[in-house]
Amino acid sequence: MNMLKGFDKYTVRARLLPAMFTVLPLAIVSITFGVHNPLGSGVMAWVIASCGGLLLVAQFARDAGKRKEEKLFALWDGKPTSRLLQHRSTKNQAILSRRHKKLKTLMRLSKLPSVSDEAQDAKAADQIYEACATYLREHTRNTRQFSLVFEENCNYGFRRNLWGLKPIGLTVSLLGLILGTGLFFQGWYASDGHESALYLFPTFENTLLCITWITGITPSWVRSAAEAYAERLLEASERL
Repeated sequence: MNMLKGFDKYTVRARLLPAMFTVLPLAIVSITFGVHNPLGSGVMAWVIASCGGLLLVAQFARDAGKRKEEKLFALWDGKPTSRLLQHRSTKNQAILSRRHKKLKTLMRLSKLPSVSDEAQDAKAADQIYEACATYLREHTRNTRQFSLVFEENCNYGFRRNLWGLKPIGLTVSLLGLILGTGLFFQGWYASDGHESALYLFPTFENTLLCITWITGITPSWVRSAAEAYAERLLEASERL
């Protein structure tokens, strides 16, 4: 779409789309209302015309996700990238040893934390692991060369920001559900009932959106994307 020109792929997928999904319930009601009412069309036209504020919307979505990211890490008992480098969390010692050896070479470190180092000071060990993750992020920014890393980063950003917007999204969905239901009954009593059936669509859609916000957009849903991104990031070290 022309309105998205000037935005990079990550901004569109990880920031704009969560924000647009959040206001989708009201857009559905506006479009439905506009079918038989010029005012509804005008409302939708205003929404489209306001797309000059997309950059602000993108930043708002990003901030909503970042504000709650530490809470997610606490729920997951640490950052996924750090956990994949921890001796105490590994499921495959051979892969862990290979990753440690590769990162030690890349970053020119004398050593990475050992099992005993982690046991003595887990926080200090995790700081070193986070430094390793930061190094990898900085050296895998070429989206063509590291396309899988970029794809999983977009997926994680989308889910994290959507979860950050959950309180707003659920509120907007409930509002859309109330508006759609109200318009349905208003149309039912004001006409023969045929036109009011049109408002069953936004009522149904917003019901589904409410269910999605409540049951689908959860920390565990975000975690699966975060862990996939962490895996691709560490795998990329083999190509550096």
